[in-house]
Amino acid sequence: MFYSTYKNLGLSPDHLQTATTPLISFTGAPVWPLDLITQPVRAGSRAIDVKFVEVNSPRPYNIILGRAWLHGMKGVASTLHQVMKFVGWNADIPVLENVGLPAEQRSTEELIRMPITEDEGRYFLVGSSLDETERMEMFNFLKADIKVFAWTLEEMPGVDPLFASHSLNVDLSRQPVVQKVRHSAALHVEVVMSEVD
Repeated sequence: MFYSTYKNLGLSPDHLQTATTPLISFTGAPVWPLDLITQPVRAGSRAIDVKFVEVNSPRPYNIILGRAWLHGMKGVASTLHQVMKFVGWNADIPVLENVGLPAEQRSTEELIRMPITEDEGRYFLVGSSLDETERMEMFNFLKADIKVFAWTLEEMPGVDPLFASHSLNVDLSRQPVVQKVRHSAALHVEVVMSEVD
């Protein structure tokens, strides 16, 4: 927990404990904590007490929750899917077993396909729990703003680099080195060419 967050929460200093070991910062330098404090952290319907190390260091975060909290909350983090699931919160929904399935199979309710184009290549999936009027209102709203949706990369030209950009993490002061040409086996070349075509 960073000191600015501690101040903004208005926590009582009576709960502070003395820290005896340093932390290693993101830069690799040791940082001495100010104090330790234990506070309940709630996610959904669960809350557990977490011991925070208070650090007076400028960072773009409020609090960093570590493995101890994830383990205590029975959390499963997927960096690939940028999602976190909690084991046992809803026994009816399997945890991370529906990744990669079509949206119709992942949903907890039946979805109705509403095509936008004649060939049904583009469509919206709307929940069946909506009545016909709500469903049509939702569909008309989405269709009226169809320009905000992109089905292919070609439909997103001119993205502002301030919003999203790709960069290579390279040191420009280093001399580039040309790698040796690698020749693949003929069998591998055929498989690669078939996939590229």
